[in-house]
Amino acid sequence: MSENNNFLDILDNLRKVDKMNINRFSREELETMVLVQKEQIEQFDHENRYLNKEITYIKSSPKDLKLLSDFVAIDFETATTGRMACQIGIIVVKNYEIKNEYSFLIQPPGNKYDYNCIMAHKITPNETFYSPLFNEIWNTIGPIITSAPIVAHNASFDIDVLKKNCDYYNIPVPELIYYCTCTIHNKLCLEEACKLYDIEIGQHHNALYDARACANLFIRYCKIHAVTVGHKNEDRKTKKEKNDSYFSDPNRVLSTEAKIQDLSQVKDKDNLFYNKKIVISGIFERFPLREDLAKLLKSYGADINGSLSSKTNLFIFGSDYGPAKMEKAQSQITSSSDLKMVDELKLYEILDSLM
Repeated sequence: MSENNNFLDILDNLRKVDKMNINRFSREELETMVLVQKEQIEQFDHENRYLNKEITYIKSSPKDLKLLSDFVAIDFETATTGRMACQIGIIVVKNYEIKNEYSFLIQPPGNKYDYNCIMAHKITPNETFYSPLFNEIWNTIGPIITSAPIVAHNASFDIDVLKKNCDYYNIPVPELIYYCTCTIHNKLCLEEACKLYDIEIGQHHNALYDARACANLFIRYCKIHAVTVGHKNEDRKTKKEKNDSYFSDPNRVLSTEAKIQDLSQVKDKDNLFYNKKIVISGIFERFPLREDLAKLLKSYGADINGSLSSKTNLFIFGSDYGPAKMEKAQSQITSSSDLKMVDELKLYEILDSLM
């Protein structure tokens, strides 16, 4: 326990350091903390490279499944770089609605922790001292997570955690169908993917919060996209062919009139669209003609633009959105742009509140 206590002392100091009190710490203490953070970054980088090469033998999702309204979202937090679990969050979804939520702390073998893992999720050996071992809790969590297809963010990690813990305790590894919200969102981290739909994560690296965010992310994605999930190779069209088809569709074309901003006719200036540069992409069920949506937003003071730029404030997208625009929007968000994304469902919520 002395080694774990040393890690906890370093972690406690790292939490306390800021520019106002940095002089309270000795040079030796600061150097130690820098080394700890450097090792953590190097370890996480190593794990990411490992995950990119990793091939799991667990069954992947079937190519003919179009939409998934029932699933189980999971998230593991691990105590060691060997991926021994210390927490699992489970969200049961039926017909696109969250029905049950579960969170369990798990005592890793010997209650041993690596300090870089502690610094990521802040779970300590003291918190799991009286928690059940993985094999002791399997009879509870096993039937839940095997009751439906699994959804996870960076699923190869969570599935591997499940596999390694089952192997450690000689538990037969179940055959699973699973989906990865990281893959279907172009490798965006959970926080950045949730920004696309304005989903709040809450306490990141708490397994329950992350599993809930993942569930909401997948629900939102499936409601908007009535297409095969996660299989890019099924669509044989090139990006250029897709973009060409978008631009040739008259229902997607905007008139010059719709693009000319006019603030003089706006009665209520207290709305999300007022004096905002907005780009629209995709198909909207309520607005078969994109022109109608553009003119409605214009009536609220929007400045409708045809293409994304560093000055764009809102990117509003429906189903079958332009892939080039979505890729650029995601890139701008990742680079700390002020751009906000509004999906079709969120758009309707906002418009309904204004009417």
